[in-house]
Amino acid sequence: MKAVLMRVQRASVTIDERETRSIGRGFLILLAVTHDDTEAQAVKLADKLCSLRLFEDADGKINLKARLINDIALTESWTPIGVAADYVTSYDNKPFSGIFDGNEKTISGLNVTETAGNPAALFGMAKNATIKKLVVKGTVSSTAPSGGYMPVYAGGVVGQSDGGVTLEEVASYVDVTMTNSTSNTGAIGGLAGNGYGITIKNCANYGKLTAEGSAKAHIGGLSAI
Repeated sequence: MKAVLMRVQRASVTIDERETRSIGRGFLILLAVTHDDTEAQAVKLADKLCSLRLFEDADGKINLKARLINDIALTESWTPIGVAADYVTSYDNKPFSGIFDGNEKTISGLNVTETAGNPAALFGMAKNATIKKLVVKGTVSSTAPSGGYMPVYAGGVVGQSDGGVTLEEVASYVDVTMTNSTSNTGAIGGLAGNGYGITIKNCANYGKLTAEGSAKAHIGGLSAI
């Protein structure tokens, strides 16, 4: 018994050229069943689907629950998951929330180049999130924009925590570089740049941290601040 879950704008079922069922915006489940599947398997699959964090919360954000099945080798520039408000183009934080289970797998080839002042890392901004059992390898480069008036944060795994974040059994082999010649202080961390309200358990950083430019910078092996 297998199920494929898809987010759709509209879906319908047609039998003998007649539409028998339809929905608007929602989820479509493609279900494959064979003769030797059991009722117990159906119940287990239904419970699993219902436990997925796929629905919007009161703030209109999706709380993701994800688990890596295999190692991932990234080959292109990476756009961090979760962004912070820059108070120029956006006034709302859109952090990653939920659970990311690395399943003891490795994400390699991380390549983040940030020049607009957004938090730079695998996860740009996170809140009420757990990231665990993950190895990350690659590079993160953040250049503070001239004329910017917000602090700049960069890390191997999380650029900025907005509270309630846990890192557990995470290892970073990410080299993090920040170039900052503005009047704002930057923060560079092996795991997290701005570690506000963050809990770090059984984690390690093996990456190199580099601060360039005339501005002051907070630097921390695990979390800068």
